[in-house]
Amino acid sequence: MKKRIVIRAFTLRRDVAAAAVLGKLLERMDCEVLIASARNFRRILKLWKPHAVLLNTVSEVETCMELAPKALCVQWPGEGSEALRTSTAWYFKQRPECYEHTDLILHWGRFNAAHFETVFPGENHEKLIHCGNPRLDLIKFNPDLVGLNSNSNSIGIVGRFNSINHHDGRPTLFSVRRMANIESVINQIQGFAAVMNVIRHLMENTNYHISIRPHPAEAPQSYIRYVKTIEPSRIHVDESLDFGAWAAKQKFIAAPSSTSFLETYLQRIPFVNLDRITNSEDFIKSIQPYTVLAMKIGETPETFEHLYEFMQGDIELPGPDPEIDDHLDEAHDWFTSKSAIKRNADAILEGIEKKSPKVGLGIPKLALEAIDAMSFRRAMAKNEMHANFDYKAGHHPIPSYYETIVDNILNGRLSKTYTDRPTPAKASAE
Repeated sequence: MKKRIVIRAFTLRRDVAAAAVLGKLLERMDCEVLIASARNFRRILKLWKPHAVLLNTVSEVETCMELAPKALCVQWPGEGSEALRTSTAWYFKQRPECYEHTDLILHWGRFNAAHFETVFPGENHEKLIHCGNPRLDLIKFNPDLVGLNSNSNSIGIVGRFNSINHHDGRPTLFSVRRMANIESVINQIQGFAAVMNVIRHLMENTNYHISIRPHPAEAPQSYIRYVKTIEPSRIHVDESLDFGAWAAKQKFIAAPSSTSFLETYLQRIPFVNLDRITNSEDFIKSIQPYTVLAMKIGETPETFEHLYEFMQGDIELPGPDPEIDDHLDEAHDWFTSKSAIKRNADAILEGIEKKSPKVGLGIPKLALEAIDAMSFRRAMAKNEMHANFDYKAGHHPIPSYYETIVDNILNGRLSKTYTDRPTPAKASAE
């Protein structure tokens, strides 16, 4: 009997790409796989009776305890370089029953493991399995991305404005109900105004096209309705699943600091950081310290005049940076030829074999998919923006090249994007 595995991909444009590649790999390893969203996760657990459940939102361990108590419970992180007090380890410390129920934690690197050693001192940490960042496999094992930006006429803009452009259409009023959110909202307003200045300058003074990549928690429709109309033939809004593949096609990328800078750094795509223009460097550092590393890999203009001079000059490719390489090594385990996704799959199957969960029979996968089709139609009728965040098989196409990435993972076929570490290890500590 094939092992049934559920992957809960909480955020469409952050989690589904890696989940889809992992799912395809597991299917080749004789498993059945369903990628779930918040819409259908509980129903799948109750009716399909999976042998293993992958969660990238740790609060859902309680759901697993309720509806699939015998299944292998696997924490498959959506992020891997959070500060201690926003980390998975910290959450588990507050909810020890969730930590106890979790069988495996497929963490990204030594940085994550150190959090567990801090909050659970003296434990043997057998649950921790070092796997690396699965999202980076989508560039490590995709040779076709190399060189795509060399003749590009497209400038990438990365959005980070989910507090003023909610994925489900809620107004900014929703965000400012709490005083704690006001600084974030003001920061995002300033950042969006800076992005609009950049777009208008490019439209008026260059022949470049613009490709906008909304934040995973943003509504692409807002950009289509209010930004694309400035110059419909030259401004495009990207809604694809794979950030790295989108980034590879851009001549350069302009954005506030975010974790997405890693894909641009690894692919040596020029990056323009907008934090100093918007005076948001200190605020970004206070909420996500490691995203400020994005300021080290490219231009960090302090004025729009400086920014426009850069756009009109020769654009240099970013070189290796020791501090960023330390971060990639410690938090993401990039500098290995091994696949993070393959390590995920091997750990899951070994865990199922060891636990041998007695979950009983579930209804067929096809029946679940038919039920979900009706559920999806109801959700879309209620809110047409539902699909901005919640994955639906068929509605959100899975690119055919994901099969090639799986082939490359199985055959150890690395992209030229991957290299051995180009800078000395632990340079930041020396």
